[in-house]
Amino acid sequence: METAEPEIFRWNVQESEELWNEVADYIDTAYDYDKIEKIYLSGDGASWIKSGATIINKSIFVLDRYHLHKAVKTAGAHIENAEREIWRALKREDKEYLKVVFETILDAAETETKAQSVKEAKTYIMNHWENIKYHYSKDYSGCSAEGHISHIYSDRLSSRPLGWSLEGVDQMARLRVFAENGGNLFDLALRKKQERIRETRAIELDLKLCRKKIRKVSGETIDNLPALNSGKRTQLALALRGLRGI
Repeated sequence: METAEPEIFRWNVQESEELWNEVADYIDTAYDYDKIEKIYLSGDGASWIKSGATIINKSIFVLDRYHLHKAVKTAGAHIENAEREIWRALKREDKEYLKVVFETILDAAETETKAQSVKEAKTYIMNHWENIKYHYSKDYSGCSAEGHISHIYSDRLSSRPLGWSLEGVDQMARLRVFAENGGNLFDLALRKKQERIRETRAIELDLKLCRKKIRKVSGETIDNLPALNSGKRTQLALALRGLRGI
């Protein structure tokens, strides 16, 4: 299944409300909202992601499979069949059985470190219980966020040992998203260059106009000064002649 009108958005986490408002506006423009039944919003459960479900109309937050699978593996990797039983409980939406499975896993934990990892995985899954059940809904097709992050960001920003400033990361992220959405980087660079040329010409024109005004005003004023018309080559006279020649 493919999105009819895919679009990539890039925002800072601190600006999440602006992000979701822009996404909501895009959906309203690209689709017939009246015909939309549900919008599935997937992610790792971070508060800034979940906040989108309160802004985007008809949206439901779903914990994405990547992070759910990671939590299940963390909890049950050291015990045979533990992962299978966790998935069984999730698919059945049997919360009580899931608690029993976690108790069994914790009893078998060989170290305090492992027990702590299991507890954290349990808390993570339990806290998102309502957001997990949609995984088994027939009209939920999954989340491709991690794949997009790897393809668009990580491939350029973190897969090679490079140092980035915050401004550099932001600019590169903007360019990567622009290209992913079908933008032409050459056309963008050409347009930016033309804008700089126009701005430079406008500044040069303003400077010329300012110089003309200064010449006119200073010439009319300075020409009437006795120090300039005395005929003597004093320091003051030289300075005034310099101003008159601006």
